Amino acid sequence: MKNLKLYIITISFILINISAFAQSQDFNEIYALSEAAFHYKNYEQAKIFYSKAIVLKPNMAELYIKRGNSNYEEKMFDAAILDYKTALSLNNSTANYKISQCYAQTGNAAKACEYLELYLKNSDKITESEIKLNEAFSNIKNTKEWNKLWKNEYYSSFEKTYSEVLYQSSRNNDVEALEIIEEYLNKNSKKHEALELRGDILMKLKDYKNAEKTYSSALKLKPNNSEYILKAGNANFELGNFNKALEFYTKYSETEQYNIEIKYKIAETEYQLKNYENASKNIDLYLKYYPSETDAIFLSSKIKYENNDLFPALEQINLCLKNNDSAPNYYVLRGDIYMKTQTFQNASDDYSMALDLNPKQAEVYFKRGISKTKIHDNVGACSDFKKAEQMGFYKASNFTSEYCND
Repeated sequence: MKNLKLYIITISFILINISAFAQSQDFNEIYALSEAAFHYKNYEQAKIFYSKAIVLKPNMAELYIKRGNSNYEEKMFDAAILDYKTALSLNNSTANYKISQCYAQTGNAAKACEYLELYLKNSDKITESEIKLNEAFSNIKNTKEWNKLWKNEYYSSFEKTYSEVLYQSSRNNDVEALEIIEEYLNKNSKKHEALELRGDILMKLKDYKNAEKTYSSALKLKPNNSEYILKAGNANFELGNFNKALEFYTKYSETEQYNIEIKYKIAETEYQLKNYENASKNIDLYLKYYPSETDAIFLSSKIKYENNDLFPALEQINLCLKNNDSAPNYYVLRGDIYMKTQTFQNASDDYSMALDLNPKQAEVYFKRGISKTKIHDNVGACSDFKKAEQMGFYKASNFTSEYCND
């Protein structure tokens, strides 16, 4: 309780001092900073930013949930409960589940089960198995309150089907999972949640065409559902329908305007469409908040390479290699950059590293062959061109005839 009083005093002090400052900042900026801080497990910083966001949008229940999550991660359960109860007063029913976990962590089985029961009586809830496997409840699983709670029935026929599908999929029995959800849809074709689940299983099975059709069917029933919009974009991206994917990602970004992470997907799609300027703007925005994400740094390096912004591209790919020196595609990109900067020996060395890590890259043999011609190693170039041609990279055939005289 003493810690809770200290927390209330601290938060009050923060709110007083940041109120004027927050008003001058864009809410989207503050929200993005708070999400990034939480992502990097900087929970104290996250709480400060969420508090700033709350000043600007005091009736946004999600903000109290997220600040509560930061307190929860720091095991400040009393402070977390305070935030979650504020969210609950703003009609966020998920807060009941969060409060229940806090009480369970402190060993208060009666309160934990009281709030968990309130959560279970809502239609929007996670599966029974997910709850029972949640380590937060390990302290109270052998109590009479816990056993009494689960004597009641809380799940509908669909929710039980949903749980079974997830269970089978978690065991990689995806064909069986698909059969279960399709049997349900034969009788309930307008259940958009079931369509979403079918789409998810199809995505896991890499049946992107039918997944895209399924998400589209779900969107006809719920056209403004942001999760369905995002998943339809992902299915189109996997199909190579990049223009369509971009439409969905853009719509998602407009719907979830506070979500910075979608900028990565937009950048990736713009890159595929060769819209390198737009790709660069989006990946730079993403990296502003998530500067340590290697996949994003790699994508940014590729974009800068295409824009002939070579030294920043080289700087970024070096950072990728510092994080992971066993990724052949990193060496290939750095080799490509060295080719453009006419540092041909370095390019050849990097292509060699890539081939040492993965020798089944016909195009990389061809690229190394080109780099060897630039350092007057025609014998080595001939060998690489032959290897590329043998592996099915037929563009190498013209170079084989030019550089191989035997």
